[in-house]
Amino acid sequence: ARAQAWTVFAAFLAAMPLLVWQDASHGHALGGAWGAAAWGLFAVLGLRSLWCLREHDGAADLARFAWWLLWPLLLSLEGGWFAAQAGLAPGWRQAMLALPWLALAALALWRWPWLAFPRDPDEADGLRVPLLGVAFAVIAAGWLLALLQPLSPAPLPWLPLLNPGELAQLVALGLGAAWLWSDGTPSLSRLRSLVLALAGFLLLSASTLRSVHHWGGVAWNPDLLSTSMAQTSLTVVWSVLGVIGWIAGSRRGHRGLWLAGALLMGVVLAKLLLVDSRHLGGMFGIISFIAYGVLCTIVGYLAPA
Repeated sequence: ARAQAWTVFAAFLAAMPLLVWQDASHGHALGGAWGAAAWGLFAVLGLRSLWCLREHDGAADLARFAWWLLWPLLLSLEGGWFAAQAGLAPGWRQAMLALPWLALAALALWRWPWLAFPRDPDEADGLRVPLLGVAFAVIAAGWLLALLQPLSPAPLPWLPLLNPGELAQLVALGLGAAWLWSDGTPSLSRLRSLVLALAGFLLLSASTLRSVHHWGGVAWNPDLLSTSMAQTSLTVVWSVLGVIGWIAGSRRGHRGLWLAGALLMGVVLAKLLLVDSRHLGGMFGIISFIAYGVLCTIVGYLAPA
């Protein structure tokens, strides 16, 4: 049984570089004369091998782990190929690359018996946390790289947060929140909140800059940040976020949330003085100062204490 387990693990592990080689040589792994048939046969024989190892651990667990990671990799490459063949924009490709890994994380969170099959889910439960860790590491890496992309949704029009690329990022945040809160350790509560708040702030900021790019016709390059339209847009969005945190924290008696909103408004004030003041002679610079003043007035009325 040990020899069989190591053999199966080696076969599953070797399939990953083979998959990448097929994708490079044939455009996609399921292409060519026998690509789809070969992977279908591989799936049947792989399940048969796992069934034979259902009572074993050790190397058999390594084989299961490699099996779980192999199929999202295959589906990601196939999704990227399909997006390219269909002439879809990079936002679609980003979403299709992320979707299999998001599905893996969702199955590990809520449908563990499906992944554990053919082994007993309770016996395989020790692999659940490592699998979630690897899946979310891949998701986080792709999520951060996507922040640097314009994520065009063509042929659809651009809608902030309602486009394929950013919807995939929102789903990733939701799954990350579900995973972090599935651990009931009270000491991690603040850390979880901080990580998710920071991720949400980065996503909204990136979505704002993408809107400037798509709606304002500003080129997507480092010079985007030096334009008055981008700086004013960030000022308004950050001010709205700060006001929401300020008011919600005051109404709910949540000092941490209130303080986060106040700090963000302080950051925006510093940004107005150090960055936006350079554009004060233009329309966008004037708008940023007026918006900040109006939002602070709203806070003073709704949440004075």
